[in-house]
Amino acid sequence: MDERFFMYFEDVDWARRFWENGLGVFYVPGAHFEHAHGKGSGKKGIADALFRPLARAHIKSGLLYFLKYRFRTTHYV
Repeated sequence: MDERFFMYFEDVDWARRFWENGLGVFYVPGAHFEHAHGKGSGKKGIADALFRPLARAHIKSGLLYFLKYRFRTTHYV
């Protein structure tokens, strides 16, 4: 995994790299996941992103992901 991602988007990056290297990536619409911990980067508005470290980490990881791929999409996106 790309160590530049502290948290968030590492799974998106990993899936993209799998797909680009010919490995299968599957969407399972019936899958259910329950997170047993609190919402560290909850949605509380734009001010939240400025003051909460996890919200900022989420935004930073998103930007890192899109910059890594130069905002390119591929035929499968």
